[in-house]
Amino acid sequence: MKNRIVYALIFALIIFLISCHDQNNPLTTSSNLSNDQLARNTLMRFLNSLHNGEFAQAAQLYGGVYQTMLDQNLGVSPNDHAALFHHACTQNGMQCLQVNSVILDKKISDVEYLYKVAFLQDDGTPFVLEPCCGSDDVGVPSQQAFYFTVVEMDPGKFVVLDLPPYVP
Repeated sequence: MKNRIVYALIFALIIFLISCHDQNNPLTTSSNLSNDQLARNTLMRFLNSLHNGEFAQAAQLYGGVYQTMLDQNLGVSPNDHAALFHHACTQNGMQCLQVNSVILDKKISDVEYLYKVAFLQDDGTPFVLEPCCGSDDVGVPSQQAFYFTVVEMDPGKFVVLDLPPYVP
């Protein structure tokens, strides 16, 4: 009888541990995740790093073009990517907001993924990019979804190619 109770407890503990397993746990190896999940995780880390002011981390996850940031920050070294992101998020109008949702829109190729992202403003309301510079909503609609391309540069290593929305 004691053995049955012990086995039942061990079985219950195993079931409990399996049900508590979290795919987003940092202890989960990347070999357990599909490439689209790894790409999504990279995008989330990039956007969260920008939102949290972790600009060096964001720069490591970015593989896109820096030209706009360089043009807006002539006094910053072209090699100081963290400083460029800092200025972009705090002074130049790039919206480094909290992520509301990230949805895989399209798998472009075996190494390229397109995600649709929605953001939240600081007050928790959805971020909406309104038409710019006096244009009316008829010709240029408001935008609530923003697209980001993520590519695999090396096996298991992904980078984000696009920047968050910009508000002049």
